[in-house]
Amino acid sequence: MTWALVAWLVAGSLGGEPPVPVSGPEAARVVWERAVEAKGGRERLATISRVAISSTSVWGYWPISRIVVSYEKLLVPPGRLWHWMDERPSKFGLRLEVIDMQRGTAPVVHEGFPPRMSGKANEDDGRFITRLQLMTLLETPSARPVLRRTWEARWRRRAVSVVEAEVNGDVYEFTFARDSHLLVRLVAPPPGPNTPWECQLADYTSVEGIPLPGKVTEILASGIKWTERTTYALNVDYDESIFEAPPSLARGPKGCRRP
Repeated sequence: MTWALVAWLVAGSLGGEPPVPVSGPEAARVVWERAVEAKGGRERLATISRVAISSTSVWGYWPISRIVVSYEKLLVPPGRLWHWMDERPSKFGLRLEVIDMQRGTAPVVHEGFPPRMSGKANEDDGRFITRLQLMTLLETPSARPVLRRTWEARWRRRAVSVVEAEVNGDVYEFTFARDSHLLVRLVAPPPGPNTPWECQLADYTSVEGIPLPGKVTEILASGIKWTERTTYALNVDYDESIFEAPPSLARGPKGCRRP
């Protein structure tokens, strides 16, 4: 009898969780199902059809150039995103982008510039929407991982389980804390230097029974890093015309919601 098998049996006899072997899809499935249950269970997750995400981030250094920027997102899987970006007074200014992957459209209005109503959705837009679904809901019918393998590791002095999976043609690494089974790190494919390729998630709070990260740190392929403080609302009542009519800054940061 090998020592690995002895350890597995002892852990089970003491009521603890048997260790997950470093192996292929079947072992990855064990880790993944624990994570789904930690998120509230597959049936509960399936009831969420839209997520409103509000976040703020601090740019620069106090007291020289410190500014607070804010974002409002309405995520409507499988492929719609209303995205308000207020990065004033930086050069990026105030913008609103409305992405509809089914239509292939992504019109943008930018304060002080001519509107770009003929914008086309591209692969990066699709990856952005996929990543939001994975970070918030872990899996959806349009972002369901094909599990490949798993292994155990330590990350930031924590025992973690890492799952490698393919989602919509791209390979991701999901890192789950072994104590809570919640997602603490997501490594995504880097299609460009200004695309977030690593997301670190922390400060989870329960929103209607679904644990969601209150702190999200994104790291670009270029090395740029920033942290957002984030709150959520589930299944909000929204105005469907926001995906039909040209986007308008006059609607304000909560303009996606029904009055």
